[in-house]
Amino acid sequence: MKYRTIAKLIAFNIVPLVALFFAWVFGLVQKSYAADSTNIVYLITAIFIVAMGLVFYRARQIDDELHESTWWVGQTSEFVQLTFENRLNPIVYMGYSLVVLGLIGTVVGFIFGLNGIDPNTMADLSTMLASLGTILQGVGIAFYTTLIGSIGDIWLGFNILILTGAMNQLQLRTLKRPVAA
Repeated sequence: MKYRTIAKLIAFNIVPLVALFFAWVFGLVQKSYAADSTNIVYLITAIFIVAMGLVFYRARQIDDELHESTWWVGQTSEFVQLTFENRLNPIVYMGYSLVVLGLIGTVVGFIFGLNGIDPNTMADLSTMLASLGTILQGVGIAFYTTLIGSIGDIWLGFNILILTGAMNQLQLRTLKRPVAA
């Protein structure tokens, strides 16, 4: 089979996609976007989609190389290793970015929530209850951005593991070939 890595990625991603579908059906996805007035969840989603596109692009590239096995003939194992690291680094960085953006969303959410508290009016119960809405909105931003960023990083991480396995398989082939003089 020529596109074995892509097939593995598709097989793995079916489960999280089904889970995402059910989360959407039950309104959980819509809640996370509605709760985030900063739009950080949209940014996290966009980065995740770009990273997944890059995962599948790299998977096709690796599958083609596994099938044709021409570019690495005569190359050293170190050259192949560096090539793979350079291909994988942007995807790994995007995964880190998902978590960091989630944490930034947490900080922004808490700042947003705490800005709703006026210490001078906290003695008045009606004013305190009115500020509770702002606090809860900030907490919603904080939790949803962290949740979406973390889920995206974990999901992307498993895809990176599949890619790394295919890259290792290709690198092992370079070790079996004699280096051209």
